[in-house]
Amino acid sequence: MLLRERILKRDGFLCQPCSKEGRARIAKEVDHIRSLAQGGTDHPSNLQAICIPCHRKKTAEESRQGLQRVATIPSFKLKPLIPVTIVCGPSGSGKSRYVKEHAGQNDLVLDLDVIKARLSGQPMHQVDDSWLKPALRERNAKLGALAKHPIRYERCWLIVSAPTWGERRRWKEMLNATSVVLEVDAMECERRTRDRADPMKWADLAVQWWKRYTAGDDDLVV
Repeated sequence: MLLRERILKRDGFLCQPCSKEGRARIAKEVDHIRSLAQGGTDHPSNLQAICIPCHRKKTAEESRQGLQRVATIPSFKLKPLIPVTIVCGPSGSGKSRYVKEHAGQNDLVLDLDVIKARLSGQPMHQVDDSWLKPALRERNAKLGALAKHPIRYERCWLIVSAPTWGERRRWKEMLNATSVVLEVDAMECERRTRDRADPMKWADLAVQWWKRYTAGDDDLVV
């Protein structure tokens, strides 16, 4: 049984914050009581069943209490205890699809777009920029936790754009990672993102990625 299912079953599928206020509301998500960014862990004692409205409210409050600046590329003192692969490329290059095809069932996948969509409750690629900092905090906290026992994952896949070799080198040195670069040309990326909201924005992001792109001898180019 997955950890999420265990926590929901343990808490009777009831939102714990609501229960404390005398309300009975069905929980569909699992939340960290003490956030990872504040030093919390993935231990069951720090997890609780929670409803979607309470989860969004709690995330927004934690964001307001957090630091104003969040590192896009954080720094950690300790290396992850499991292998890490960073998958890079322009918008629309198929980074998520590549990871889906290669990741195992016990692997951790960290994708800012997915995290932003989950935190906000908005559709993928339609989330406003106000959710970037909360998403970065969660992603960075999860990366930092990879250096601590216990680890319940076999590998971590980190999806980032990282167009320059310098950026990829920083990620790789910090995480002792390997890198995969999807060299999909801007026109193909534009074709793939036409059905997204504001397709011109995504097309421009792909063009800008290629303007900054520098190859590295140690990248696996696909």
